[in-house]
Amino acid sequence: MDIQLKNISKSFGEKDVLTNFSATFRKDKVTCLMGPSGCGKTTLLHIMAGLLTPDQGVMTGIPKKKSAVFQEERLCESFNAISNVRLVCHKDVRKNIIQEHLERIGLSGSMGKPVIQLSGGMRR
Repeated sequence: MDIQLKNISKSFGEKDVLTNFSATFRKDKVTCLMGPSGCGKTTLLHIMAGLLTPDQGVMTGIPKKKSAVFQEERLCESFNAISNVRLVCHKDVRKNIIQEHLERIGLSGSMGKPVIQLSGGMRR
């Protein structure tokens, strides 16, 4: 299903960041958002991810389950990789399942270390 945004607006105080933004993001297509710093790209993505609520507008086709990779790290540096993943998992996800997935991406020897000790690539 395509994602459709119609007349999405968002302000922060007196600053209008998005005003009546409309777009259709086609299913199975890659879309690139480009624009100068401060034009609302990150705000739009935060709205689509459910991290912000638009002041007005309608969104359809947004899946209930979403994932995102943020440009800044969102890790608790004193926690290890397992504990960081556990923070965002449903409480029913067992530790061994998390470990299996971390092993698949090459973190088997490092998943018990505090993430501050991991390289940038490993942290991502």
